[in-house]
Amino acid sequence: MSKMKNIFSNDVEVPEIVMQKADAAFQKIKSEDTDIMNKTVEYKGVKGKKKGKRATHGGLRKAAAAAAALAVLVGAGGIVYAAGRYFGIIDFSKRMPENVPAEAVELIQSEIEQTKQEEGTGTIINCEVREALCDSQTITIVYEVSAKESGKYLFVPTDAVPEDNMSNWSSVTGKTAEEYAAEKNLTIVYIGGGIVNGEELGIAASSMEFLSVSDDIMDVYVRAEKANDAKSIEVDLVATAAIQGEENVMKNDIHFALQDLATTTKTVYLSNAEKPADAAYEIKRAEVIQTDLGTYVDIYYRNVNANDPEDGLTFRVLDQSGEAYATVGGSGVEWQEDDTYKQRIILNKCEMTGEIVLEAYDCYEKTVYGVETLEKE
Repeated sequence: MSKMKNIFSNDVEVPEIVMQKADAAFQKIKSEDTDIMNKTVEYKGVKGKKKGKRATHGGLRKAAAAAAALAVLVGAGGIVYAAGRYFGIIDFSKRMPENVPAEAVELIQSEIEQTKQEEGTGTIINCEVREALCDSQTITIVYEVSAKESGKYLFVPTDAVPEDNMSNWSSVTGKTAEEYAAEKNLTIVYIGGGIVNGEELGIAASSMEFLSVSDDIMDVYVRAEKANDAKSIEVDLVATAAIQGEENVMKNDIHFALQDLATTTKTVYLSNAEKPADAAYEIKRAEVIQTDLGTYVDIYYRNVNANDPEDGLTFRVLDQSGEAYATVGGSGVEWQEDDTYKQRIILNKCEMTGEIVLEAYDCYEKTVYGVETLEKE
């Protein structure tokens, strides 16, 4: 029962009989062996500035459906929750690879002063930033899109396709969005958006996830790496809505300030290994950035085959037992100078000792090239 009581960002009093039904629904969904295949969908950034990727996670969708088991309250099978409840950063992160460490929970900002403006007339949505969290390296935001007039629309993710099952983002199972909308006599609306001033903040791409609070209320999770490490940043966000079959995209703009409340330290690790002059690669150093939110490992290396399209040189970080840390994010290869490149690996927060162990391998062929220990500078 505690799983259901704690699933929302704010607790809610629920009658015991309802909790029993909700727990039964939770266990039923949990026991199902439905495998929603992970997929990565490329989407066009707002105002055409950037392109990024949204990785959909079957585990998150399935767990979200379980979390939404309180829909048993509604005999007609709709999605209804207590007013004011929403999915926050912790709710999303518990179902994703990125963890929020206990010491970082208190850094989540929830009472955010924000300036809102609708673009054009006839917008059918309201939007509010519910929570935000950032350190020197990343931004995480949850914003909520709701219909001005309830009972008319079915909100779905911007990249949803007709054959997508509703369970990908809601508590409804066994129905596509079109089937559910037809059954409830609702108009499908595609919900999207993102950070507009990404270039100013040094954002190259961001990931998004969507969870339905009700038919016409959608919580959107945005996470992005940023190059701007200022302690105070200004964020311009846009929420979009497009009615199925119409070309017009409605937009709500939100501006708010976000504070980096986390601590940041950087440690440099150097390689003492001697590589032959004709070696295909050579690790020069690793910079480990530790914040209250996570561990970021930047590896600087020489790669003579970098221009070969079949070159798959990449790295992973090993723990003291020789097992690879689970990678929760990272960046592609960045050219630095001459034949030196950088790769970033993002880990859930972990403590590094006086050394760091890197394994070089081919990401295509899975061939391990070697393991190297770098020592603290």
